[in-house]
Amino acid sequence: MTFPDLPGLPPTILPTARKLFREPLSTADALRSELKGYRHAVHRAHDGDENVDLDLAIKLIECAEAMLDLQNPSTPEQTQKLIQLAVRYLIMEEDAVSDMTSVVGFDDDAAVLNAVVRWLGHDELVVPIP
Repeated sequence: MTFPDLPGLPPTILPTARKLFREPLSTADALRSELKGYRHAVHRAHDGDENVDLDLAIKLIECAEAMLDLQNPSTPEQTQKLIQLAVRYLIMEEDAVSDMTSVVGFDDDAAVLNAVVRWLGHDELVVPIP
């Protein structure tokens, strides 16, 4: 299965995105559980550091959850892999910009999520980057 063209995906993220796309599929429930743990981690990080943009992080988590809601038994594997890629990129500890230590830490995560939701044709889920 080929990695699709995702307009808006920064070129620096492409190698990581391709790697995540090749991972075996997880269940939506497993990904939801990972998002739940990530939500707690973001809240803890925000409690100790005002640079963590909690509002943007919550919007991104909600976007990822909404993408998982789009899946059903007939969802094509390529679509499932792209949704998983977006979720996994969001919760990665070390992505292009560290989420928990930079005021722009979630911008790369938003770029990935937004590229995937646009590819899915769900522009209503796009998360504006402040």
